[in-house]
Amino acid sequence: MVNENDLVSYVINARRRCRVLQVLSKSDLTAIEIAEMTYIRYGYVLVKLQELMDKNLVTHNEAPRSKIYSLTPLGKEVMDLVYAHYGDSMRVYDAE
Repeated sequence: MVNENDLVSYVINARRRCRVLQVLSKSDLTAIEIAEMTYIRYGYVLVKLQELMDKNLVTHNEAPRSKIYSLTPLGKEVMDLVYAHYGDSMRVYDAE
């Protein structure tokens, strides 16, 4: 069993991972939408999403034309802990 505190550290120690999770905490998105909202290159977003899926923080559903990514229940718990520990200063990206 993975310790949630270890996952919080895993998230906050990589700026791009944290940014991807931040936008997904607001809304389910495609990889292209994540790239546009975070200003991270599309290919790098795909790498980060795979890392996050490997840690069971993100999942995806097959849509007709592209995958829609969302936080898993564990991903939501971890982001709640990140926000609780670091406050609203972590809430920089709004999915609007």
